[in-house]
Amino acid sequence: ERRRTAHRLLARALEGAGTEEGTGAGGGRSDEAVNAGAPHRLLALRHRAAAALPQGGADPELADALAATASDTTAADEHTHAELADALWRSAELTGADGGFGTAQDTGVRAARLTAAAEHAWSAGRPYRALALLDRARALPVHDTVRGRAELVRGVLELRNGVVTDAHELLSYAARLLGPYDPHTARRALLHATEAAWAVGDIAGFRADLARIAGLRMPAGDPLLDDYCAGLDAVLCGDIDRGGPLLLRVLEHAAGERQPWRLIRAGIVALVVGDVAAAHDLNTRALAAARACGPAAVVPQALEHLAYSELRAGRNSRARAHAEDGLRRARRS
Repeated sequence: ERRRTAHRLLARALEGAGTEEGTGAGGGRSDEAVNAGAPHRLLALRHRAAAALPQGGADPELADALAATASDTTAADEHTHAELADALWRSAELTGADGGFGTAQDTGVRAARLTAAAEHAWSAGRPYRALALLDRARALPVHDTVRGRAELVRGVLELRNGVVTDAHELLSYAARLLGPYDPHTARRALLHATEAAWAVGDIAGFRADLARIAGLRMPAGDPLLDDYCAGLDAVLCGDIDRGGPLLLRVLEHAAGERQPWRLIRAGIVALVVGDVAAAHDLNTRALAAARACGPAAVVPQALEHLAYSELRAGRNSRARAHAEDGLRRARRS
């Protein structure tokens, strides 16, 4: 049957999918997929995967190609995150059929790809799709590192879109699983756990999470986060003389920072030390970074913290506008 399409790459992808070489068990990549840029290569591979999946069975080569191309693709908007979520889901499906894994490594790879797909689905504003992908990943028997990363993503979703106390338990569990193998990601889980503890006013739990962060054996230090944790812990136990200078150092470390979530934490510190102007500047930068580089799911959080700093500065109308914008975006995601 003759296919008509205005997109030459799509036409070539469809032609490849309709031939034995394009969809066979070997499934070698077409010249278009190899030579095109990452976005076009991803499109071609997704169409090949769409043709291969109804046939059933695994296609490790195509699965690996999808996963590798997805990792090479930068997502700066919700549309791209949605495409990457789809690519990684298809990659997981082609890694092997449910219950039909040959090795534990195959199971771990599948679960990791489902977890990565869930992260992108959430960043694309599709939390229920993300939860469905995570449910499948969490049902697989995998190593603690893979399980821990899935629990981390589930905990973050619960923190942003569910019950905060449940989120704290999930994030704490993720950190326990990850701690012996991946302390960097374990720290990420515990930092999110501190958010959950702070949100419900659990100061003891907040300090316990900070202590667990301090107890992780990190391969290299992180001055901003190290001073953030030590400074807040000191202030919360009443040792202002020790905590104050540490928190002021956080503001110095943030001078050249570009990651939105790190800027948000520095903005929190600025409010704790009473530097409202610095808090406003840091949260404004966090919002700009989140909008420019993503993930899009961080934008509502950046707007929330910017509204806090504007309220402290007496800019009530601007605070309301940013809070309402953040609420609209949070509801969409």
